[in-house]
Amino acid sequence: MSLTLFQPAILLALLASSLFAVGILCIRQGLYYTDSVTGTLVSIGSTTVYYWLAAPWFFQWAEGPAVAVLIFALSGLFRPLLSANLSAAGTGRLGPTLSSTVASTGPFFGIAAGVFVLGEPLTPPLLLGAGGIVLGVGVLSWRGRTPMDWPRWALLLPMGAAALRSLAQMLTKLGLVTLPSPFMAGLSAYTVSFAFALGGWMLHQRRQGGAATSQRDLRVLTGFRWPHRLGVVWFAAAGLSNGAAIFSLNSGLQVGDLVMVSPVVATSPLFTLIFSALFYRQERFTLRVLSAVFLIVAGVVSIAVFK
Repeated sequence: MSLTLFQPAILLALLASSLFAVGILCIRQGLYYTDSVTGTLVSIGSTTVYYWLAAPWFFQWAEGPAVAVLIFALSGLFRPLLSANLSAAGTGRLGPTLSSTVASTGPFFGIAAGVFVLGEPLTPPLLLGAGGIVLGVGVLSWRGRTPMDWPRWALLLPMGAAALRSLAQMLTKLGLVTLPSPFMAGLSAYTVSFAFALGGWMLHQRRQGGAATSQRDLRVLTGFRWPHRLGVVWFAAAGLSNGAAIFSLNSGLQVGDLVMVSPVVATSPLFTLIFSALFYRQERFTLRVLSAVFLIVAGVVSIAVFK
């Protein structure tokens, strides 16, 4: 039993959580100027470019077998590619409130993967802490009654997104066992994810309006029209923040168990709330919000101190 709150895995997971929150705020700003489909492609593509630009300083082929790189690449199919699409579909069907509330169950998928696949130990304080985080994030996300005008199967969309994120974390953890390179994990995953995202996006554009036939159409197709350049900048900033978050998350998985890291990373809505209150003055610290903050902080402390 560890009695220190400042474990490297916990600190790295908290850093990743805060960086994911910064990415969310950048995306929110970018959506004022650019559509979500183009913005998502720019974000994933920017992250991929950042990783390849940093590759000369971090590239480590000789540390482990090539199969580890394949595992990292496989994780890129699930996150951010498939998980982002399921999450967007869930938001479209259920609305952002209910979708984010259902997605807050993600830590339980991470714990299940860690226990049943990786054989990591599960302690009562860890399970209690994860439950506190899930409950706190759910309370933080809830905004009141939501009319039930959606099919019940739609609940599987955000839940599936949460499960795929946990699956990607589990695959990353497996790959790091034989190739302990958090950077290689992120580089491989995002390269594969961007390749598939680009292909899917081009297919979507063809279905929407056909191939580009003029300079104006080319600008529309690429999404780099001058009136929307700020959107590209914001989504590129989101890509930078998300890339750093993934590197921090992978580093946490390298030094800590998935059952510990997964619940702590799920605290990003708390950081989103804090940053929104600081920079946008749009959040009010009501009793509900304070209760959610208490549950999340207590959950992290339970995992870090008593795990």
